[in-house]
Amino acid sequence: MLVTITAALLVALAPLAEDDDLGQVVESMVSAIEQLDQGSYSVENKATGSIAAFMPRTEATVYFKRAEAGGFLGGPTVAHGKAHQGGEEHAVALYYDGTELQMYSAAEQRVVHSSALDHMPMMMQMSGPPLVVMELHDGTTMRMITESLKTRLGPDEQVGTVDCWTVVFDEDDDPDEVAFTMQVAKSDHLPRRIVYSVQAPGMGGESDEPNALVRTIEYGELNGAIDPGVFALRAPEDVAREEWELPAFMRTAAEGGNVGKEFPDFELTDLAGNTHTRESLRGKVLVLDFWATWCKPCLMAMPSVQALHEGLGQRDDVVVLGMNVFEQGGNPAAVVDEKGLTYPNLIGADAVAQALGYQSIPQIVVVGTDGKILREFGGFSPDHATEIEHAVRLLLGIGDGE
Repeated sequence: MLVTITAALLVALAPLAEDDDLGQVVESMVSAIEQLDQGSYSVENKATGSIAAFMPRTEATVYFKRAEAGGFLGGPTVAHGKAHQGGEEHAVALYYDGTELQMYSAAEQRVVHSSALDHMPMMMQMSGPPLVVMELHDGTTMRMITESLKTRLGPDEQVGTVDCWTVVFDEDDDPDEVAFTMQVAKSDHLPRRIVYSVQAPGMGGESDEPNALVRTIEYGELNGAIDPGVFALRAPEDVAREEWELPAFMRTAAEGGNVGKEFPDFELTDLAGNTHTRESLRGKVLVLDFWATWCKPCLMAMPSVQALHEGLGQRDDVVVLGMNVFEQGGNPAAVVDEKGLTYPNLIGADAVAQALGYQSIPQIVVVGTDGKILREFGGFSPDHATEIEHAVRLLLGIGDGE
């Protein structure tokens, strides 16, 4: 039996007129996600083109509910699914009870777990196939995505029997380069289907079909009755259990990471042809953003880095630099121009990233005037911008208003 939606929710989701604009559709959708009490959705991840031969296909059903205290994923979450590769199939699962996150793989016969809240996003990203879609649990994350990509309305569609607007998210002005599409129900303004497609032209060999990683999400029950027992499910007890650990490059100096270490020497050229060396920047506070054109979280982080440059980066004792790495045939200059970045972006910084042990991006590094690394930020979080600015102000000995 469906749970009755509150009067406040009904007011917030009053039907939009047919001619309402894109901004109203997106804002109403974000508000609906923020007020969603519980629900379920299906996820399928697959590769196309030549990379399909070595990338597993995964599928899962996810159940979630909102907790008053919030927390990672907003509240208890369970995902059960399967991974398919090389003609074989095995079970995969994710369990979060509001305190501990567990990830289970039948193929590895082990459970990786952690109760450290700040470790969970990276653990989920690195410990198995992507089963949970963060932005469906968190209106703040969805809002951040909608603000970091260009959006437009596509043709209306039906998902099952539900009439939907189609919102198209583009990375640039090329209509063929679509980041993802979303069908948003006109009735309750919640997403009904989302299709992400990440192009991967530099991977694999020749193929008639383009190399891409495709994720498709379809909502099931929304604010509907979900068996409470599903949230009590846990991984099998008769398998190995391992506490998840941060990769070495994300740890503090005491844990063997890069914090406290000397930043590597380099001599690199920016897009304007100017040469930058580590030695020429000594005595200044550095903020370095490691990124690539194919990395969506990197693109999402860029506005925050630009804002930092426009603020503290105008000082003589602070330098903000982009460090372009791990390119696969992309056009860094086009991305810098599209994003309106005014700080220098150094090209071919792979050796610096490798010296620091980076195997994933984005990575944003704060280096002190003594040449030593003060902070490292792996992945992208909206909280990072505030933390980076705080770290820089701490090094400079200045307050928020200065």
